[in-house]
Amino acid sequence: MASSEFSEQNIKLAESIASDLENAERQVRAELAKDSSNTNLARMIEHVSHFALKAIAGLYEENAFFMRLFNDVGKVIDKLPEDYSELKTNYHELIKQFQEDHKFVSWEKRLRADEAKDVEK
Repeated sequence: MASSEFSEQNIKLAESIASDLENAERQVRAELAKDSSNTNLARMIEHVSHFALKAIAGLYEENAFFMRLFNDVGKVIDKLPEDYSELKTNYHELIKQFQEDHKFVSWEKRLRADEAKDVEK
């Protein structure tokens, strides 16, 4: 059994997504500050984008945190004596199920690959 269930690449990807979303929120705010033609609409868009993008960024940051936490717990569990082999097996099965249930990383990889193809065109 591998002690590290979630790859560093996937964890970094989740952190990168969170950072990109926070940057997008700042860009929306900066662009709206430049346009004074419809102040009320600009305020509404800023308000919605601020909370939506910050909330989604927070979810990705939380996922990265929990992936790191699960990896650390996995390292401790892997060091347990053989008497705990059932616990080790159950833990690793739980992580596999978690990865199946939350395929956000593979979804994001596909999205980024599509974006790169669009840029190449």
